[in-house]
Amino acid sequence: MRYEIELELKEKVLPLDYRRNFISLFKNVIENYNKELKDALYTKSEPKNFTFSLFLPIEKIEKEKIFLKSHTIKLFLSIEEIMLSLHFLNAFLDSKSKKIFLNPENSVEIMNIKKLQEKEIKENYKVFKTLSPIVVREHTREKDIFHLLDEKGIQILKNNIIFNLKDRFPMKFLQEIEIIPMETKKTVVLYYDTKIQVTLGTIGIKADKEILTHFYKCGIGSKRSAGFSMLDLIN
Repeated sequence: MRYEIELELKEKVLPLDYRRNFISLFKNVIENYNKELKDALYTKSEPKNFTFSLFLPIEKIEKEKIFLKSHTIKLFLSIEEIMLSLHFLNAFLDSKSKKIFLNPENSVEIMNIKKLQEKEIKENYKVFKTLSPIVVREHTREKDIFHLLDEKGIQILKNNIIFNLKDRFPMKFLQEIEIIPMETKKTVVLYYDTKIQVTLGTIGIKADKEILTHFYKCGIGSKRSAGFSMLDLIN
């Protein structure tokens, strides 16, 4: 299920490393609703089957701060499991109109929550656009290495997909996945004080329609529950 959540900031400014603030928002909202649910989601290192993106009306960026044109921003949230989506909806409703601190300098209020219509996938090929940057992470003993959607990055992304979904979908279907960059561009984002390279744009994906639906509902890359790798259907 997909939701559009309207948020009102106290100050029209966010740090460049703003995603960590919104992870804190999620933890705060969910813990106030159900501490056991918060612990189940955030004390395990397993991938979470939800993703989100933010629409920020940016005016300018200066000295690692983002200055906004408006106090109002929008959070787009997509959750695969119906029961988990209902828990998230109730959690955000419970925190509606309450002041929630994002950082020592700023707070936010949840003003409105709207359920969005999901699109049905019936074919085995779809074109998607990124609603948040796609993160491709290669985990090594020494450090994490982040890749773009070039030939090597696509193979690493496929390896990650197979590893994460091998118990859910037939291996034959996972091995047949094709990811085709169409109009993409590189950018660099700040995440927990680390600069990582990511990919924005449009991509085509050939896969079983159930796998495509999973990508649509959960995102396709790494750090999906941290505000990355969210997709929307173009056609």
